Amino acid sequence: MNEASANFEVVVVGAGFSGLLCTNYLKKSGIDSIRVFEMTPSVGGVWANGGVGSYPGAACDVPSYAYLPLLDQTGFIPTKKYVSQPEISAYAELLTDHVGIRDCIRFSRKVIEARYLDDDKRIWQITTVDTESGEDIEVVTCKHFVSANGPLSSPRLPEFGGMESFNGESFHTAQWDKSADLSGKRVGIIGTGASAAQVITSIADQVESLHVFQRTPTWALPREDELTPDDVRSQFHAGGYGELLRKAMGKGNIHRENNSSISTYCTMKKKIKPCVKNLLKAFATMLMIRTSLSYSRQTILFGVSESSSLTITIPRLIRLT
Repeated sequence: MNEASANFEVVVVGAGFSGLLCTNYLKKSGIDSIRVFEMTPSVGGVWANGGVGSYPGAACDVPSYAYLPLLDQTGFIPTKKYVSQPEISAYAELLTDHVGIRDCIRFSRKVIEARYLDDDKRIWQITTVDTESGEDIEVVTCKHFVSANGPLSSPRLPEFGGMESFNGESFHTAQWDKSADLSGKRVGIIGTGASAAQVITSIADQVESLHVFQRTPTWALPREDELTPDDVRSQFHAGGYGELLRKAMGKGNIHRENNSSISTYCTMKKKIKPCVKNLLKAFATMLMIRTSLSYSRQTILFGVSESSSLTITIPRLIRLT
């Protein structure tokens, strides 16, 4: 079989962290013929400026010291434990330039078709369109095709009866309407995932009333956010700490001395499973959980079943009663 010539060795779809890291490691392995297609005007994927992660309160939901990649190489130290969307977006830009892959990226290009040509040619045919004009169709070929577009790039609104007759503003957190003013309004939020938890605590004091609807009861634990402590900064300055911490988060342990401020992150994985099991057992026999602090002076009712409800006055689990 004779392979047909291709425009690029590799085409990567998406310039989020997955796409950026993939491109970086490909170049480090000696592959220079790479094209990255990104449908937004900037890098960062979900964290890009104006991207799906630009809703109120958007922030990293795992410790940023382990989440942000290649911290040791870039020399960047997160400002706090859970950095916000603007800082993550800025870091993605910094990372792109630090590893020297910006020239590989075509911005505002959306892949609308990826077709593998027959086995004789052994190449992919990739069709893209300009997202700003909706025109300017471009077709390229490559030997290898990498999909790094992520699962959050195409949000979908829930389909409820009566939505078409609702006269108020309605939008997905991933498509936040920045022109919407929620001050003094009655607001409903569907879901209690990480995005909802961040939005809830950001707008609770702004709105007249806030109702949160969920399908499955969820648990909210203290986030304990804080500015990056001096001893953590010292560990980063010493070198190699970012990679050590990423590995420790996966294994649940860490071996470097003098790391008391970070030990909680490393042991969390070991402790969380029995904690969750105990909570689930407790929940099976109780109808109500209360916490001792209110964050919005209003009670949010989470539907549990037709005969019971979960009343919680702050997204923080203090004790079971």
